Amino acid sequence: MYRKEPEKVPPSARGARATRVIALMLAAVGCGSEIHVMEGSDSAAGGGALESVWPKRVVLKADSAGSTSDGLRLEDGSMVAGDGDLHLGVAYVMSLRSPLPDAVCDKGVHATLAEVPTDTDSCPGDLSGVWMGFVYLSATSSHTTEESDTAGLGFLVRAAEDDALYRGRVVGDAYGASGATVTFDYEPVP
Repeated sequence: MYRKEPEKVPPSARGARATRVIALMLAAVGCGSEIHVMEGSDSAAGGGALESVWPKRVVLKADSAGSTSDGLRLEDGSMVAGDGDLHLGVAYVMSLRSPLPDAVCDKGVHATLAEVPTDTDSCPGDLSGVWMGFVYLSATSSHTTEESDTAGLGFLVRAAEDDALYRGRVVGDAYGASGATVTFDYEPVP
């Protein structure tokens, strides 16, 4: 699947103007993941729950072709064994996958997370134009995040348990001898 390359947007014009970046490293069985909070707030400094700080940046990792990452619970950004709400699947093509058959909507390429449309009527980034259980990323040929052809891919995803809606935007993906990764930002849709 060919995608239009996103426009280069200067950092000052991007939606995520972080006052501080908080990195949490979570260990998972057989793979690792990272969650970065993009927007700083007083609640992140110890006065409140970290889960309320949005958007979040997540790196999902899978070991090799034929494997999947642990699941991401969208509500709080935690990694869980099993499916969670979204995980990285690796086969001939990498993909973000949901355990639900119609929980992911490809919204096409966008310069910022804030520009990803939140209407649920159509999925213009996918040829079928409908909600699916996944959104395709890059092929499993060796490449770095900087070489990724999925940068800017916007999507909507429904949480598996409570049907909450989130929007996301892929920063990039990578594939090589050490496995596969996808980095994306996401936030709840009000």
